[in-house]
Amino acid sequence: MSVKKQDLHDLVEQIKEKHNKTAYDVLSKFVQGEFTVIDGTVVECDDSPFTKEEKEAVEEAESNINNGEYVTFAELKDDLKL
Repeated sequence: MSVKKQDLHDLVEQIKEKHNKTAYDVLSKFVQGEFTVIDGTVVECDDSPFTKEEKEAVEEAESNINNGEYVTFAELKDDLKL
């Protein structure tokens, strides 16, 4: 679906005054790249440093992969009957 800038301006004009700050914050984050859209879903980008627990989880996952302990996409689809 193609959306013209005028369509966006028209939409913004419909925002109630009390919601201006929220709309501004959301649009600002989108423009600054803090949000992205994946398959139609808005996703907030997280570029914060990994926590200790997250680093450990990644290390464990990498170890599992290196040891052949993983499920292929085809196996997952079969298991889920997709």
